[in-house]
Amino acid sequence: MLVAIRDPNNLAHLHRYLSEPDNAELIAMTVRTERGLASSEGAQVFTDHEEKLFSKVVKVCEDHGRAVTPLVTVSNDQIYAIARMAYLLHVDEVVMGVSERFHPDVQLENFAMHWGSLGDSDEHHVKVRVLSDTRDIRAEI
Repeated sequence: MLVAIRDPNNLAHLHRYLSEPDNAELIAMTVRTERGLASSEGAQVFTDHEEKLFSKVVKVCEDHGRAVTPLVTVSNDQIYAIARMAYLLHVDEVVMGVSERFHPDVQLENFAMHWGSLGDSDEHHVKVRVLSDTRDIRAEI
C-alpha cells in the first residue's frame, strides 16, 4: 500500500484509510518537486518540511497501531512519480488525497496515463483511490 502525502496539515486521506480494517505494509511517500537542472546531490535526506511531514505521519500511524515506511522521491511531476514508485514497488493499492488544483477524476486519469507509460503495466494492475473526508473515488488500472 502506497499513500501519497504532501501537506502535514492535511492528512485526512491517511486518517480515513487507517480507520479501515487493513494490515497491508504501508509506505508513505512524498514527492520533492524539482525543476530544470536542480539536483538533490549533497542535499539532506529529509528537508525540514519533509521531517515535519513524516513526524506527523508516523504519529498518526502509531495512533492507529500501524507501522509505516517513509519514502521521498524527486521529480518534476508528482503524479508520474507516484505511479512510477507504485509500479517499481509492485504495490497493490495507491491512496492519494484530493488535489487542490485538479478534480479527482483528473487525478485518476493522469495516474492512469502515467501507469500505462511504465512498460508492461498490463501484467500488473493497481487499485487507486482518491480520499478525503467526504469522497472515496476508486479505480482499478
